[in-house]
Amino acid sequence: MSKSDLIDCLTKGETLLYSASGEGDMGLTNKRIIVLNGPASEFKDIRYPHIASIEWGAYDNIWYIVIGAIAALFGWALTGQSGDLASMGIFFIIAGIVLVALYFFTKKSGLIIVTEQEKIAYSFKGRESHDMVKEISKIVREHDKP
Repeated sequence: MSKSDLIDCLTKGETLLYSASGEGDMGLTNKRIIVLNGPASEFKDIRYPHIASIEWGAYDNIWYIVIGAIAALFGWALTGQSGDLASMGIFFIIAGIVLVALYFFTKKSGLIIVTEQEKIAYSFKGRESHDMVKEISKIVREHDKP
């Protein structure tokens, strides 16, 4: 799915304000939120006046960065030694760098849109996930008037 799939769902006089990818594609227009999920292109249409509330949060695993930093520092200390200890030091440095990188690439943000009839949960992954959820929340609040 892509931004063009969202554009194909627009009606006359409707413009796409923002699009985001997560568990599928989400588009925010001047009239509604469009959600396209999965290969079957399940379609969800949520008009702004029907949104009772919106909740969001960011989730990350801080332990990746903590353990990664400790491993890298421990490895750096071992590289000053001779023989096998220096080789182990390089291993710990690489492992630490990988863990720190995982911290940034496994970040998740969740969005729950509560309507009069249901709760719709949507997840985003990656470094930009927190910014995407904040932007979506801002657009919903700007357009939630009937």
